[in-house]
Amino acid sequence: MSANPAAGFSIISATTPASAGAVTIGHGLGTAPSMIVFKNRSQSADWLVWHKNLNGGIPGSNSYLKLNSIAAQAQLSGMWGTAAPNPTTF
Repeated sequence: MSANPAAGFSIISATTPASAGAVTIGHGLGTAPSMIVFKNRSQSADWLVWHKNLNGGIPGSNSYLKLNSIAAQAQLSGMWGTAAPNPTTF
């Protein structure tokens, strides 16, 4: 992880377990992030984006955008877990 809390920006590389289930990832910001850009580097997949204002700002919403697409906002059950990002993890 490389985090700059003063700038409100961090870059994280994480390995998630192969089994299904919720995973929490630390971000090092000390405050809840407003936006998350996620890229799976182990397979060819879309860049996924979460923003606090997607789906009307409902915490824990499963809304996302695809950074590499012009597709509209979409939802997928369990996409981001069941809770909004917090000051230590997402």
